[in-house]
Formats: sequence, C-alpha cells, structure tokens
Amino acid sequence: MPLSRGTTRYRITNSDWNYFTEIEFFFDSFSLYADQVNQFVDSEIASAKDKYESYSKEIEANPSSDIEGFDHFSNVRAKVGLTDIYYDSLIMTLYSFIEKKMFFLSKHLGQVEEIKVNDIEGNGIFKYQKYLSKVCKIDFLEIDQEWKMFIGFNKLRNQIVHSEGTRSIQKSNIELITFLKNINGVELNNEGETMSYHFRTNEIVKIFSNVAKKITDHLYIE
Repeated sequence: MPLSRGTTRYRITNSDWNYFTEIEFFFDSFSLYADQVNQFVDSEIASAKDKYESYSKEIEANPSSDIEGFDHFSNVRAKVGLTDIYYDSLIMTLYSFIEKKMFFLSKHLGQVEEIKVNDIEGNGIFKYQKYLSKVCKIDFLEIDQEWKMFIGFNKLRNQIVHSEGTRSIQKSNIELITFLKNINGVELNNEGETMSYHFRTNEIVKIFSNVAKKITDHLYIE
C-alpha cells in the first residue's frame, strides 16, 4: 500500500523515504540556484557591454588613438556565451534528475512485479516510461502535455551531449527545431544546412523546471 502522510499518498512505501528530502528539496534548491545563475549571467553580460560601450565612445572621441578594442568585443561575446553554457548545464541537471527518479521508482515498484524494469526493451526515459505505464499501471495520459514537452527536452539533451560544443542543429532535425521555435528566449539562426541556437533568457529553464516537477509529482504521488 502506498505510504500516506496527512492527506497525501506516495507510491514509495519505505518508511525512511521522504518526499520532501528526495524530491521537493531538489526543486527548491534548483530554483534558487537557477535564479542565482541568471543574476550572475545578467550581471556579467551587462558589465561587459558597459565596458565595450565605454570603449566605443572613447574611440569615437579619439579616432586616431591606439586603444585596443578586440579584447573588449571578445569579452562581450564570451560573457553572452555564458548564457548557453550555464543553461545547458541546468537543462542537463534537470534531465538527469527525472531520469534517475524514474529508474528509482521503477526498481522500487518492480519489487512486487514478476516483470522487472530490465526486462523491458529500450533505453533511458522511454524504457522507464514503458515500464511504469505498462507494468506499474501509472497513467501517463494525465501528464500527456508535460511528457510531450519532456520528449522535446530529450531531443535537446541529446543535441547538447553529442554536439561536441557546437550550437548547430541539422535542418533535418525538424522535431527539435520546431520544439525550440515554440519556446520564448531561444534564438534560432539560419546557417545554410544547419540552424544555430542560443538561449537569450532563462525561459527555457523555467519551462523545463515546471515540466519536471509536474512529471515527478505525478509519478511519486497518488
């Protein structure tokens, strides 16, 4: 029987398992860290732009001077690039958390099932989703929209992992491009046979965090 605390019933039955320390605490900490990262990135970009604008004004006032501007311009580009680096990291962290929690729940619920999670074909989230749905009878239709979004983040995660540091998506990857087009703050640029993508705001992190929380709550809370 699912563990019950107050009016909330959890699927984990171990008395030493706690929803707040295992799940809620992560999302609270993640939200705080994401806000701090966003403030840091905004501050660094603003500082770099201020220095570059100051340099530009100085050049306009003294066009024959020997003031070196390359470092200032490169600094702006580097700081803007922080947005991609940090938000990539946050996306990977969220994805990994959901995947691990799905595996943990599959193993736990599978203790009383003849079919075990390792008996199911597939990999990662799709394997665990199939097991939790087919064997453990968890209804994923209730989180259909969130799960579809998560599949989009799965494609983005794979892109980040296998892109070797580049930010180019093959135009044949229509599903990923369409997914990114529908998220505010994502900038897509045509580059011939590919599309480059950059995160100009933290909107994608906010969306993924909400999706991750709804999926995890649905899986762990009855």
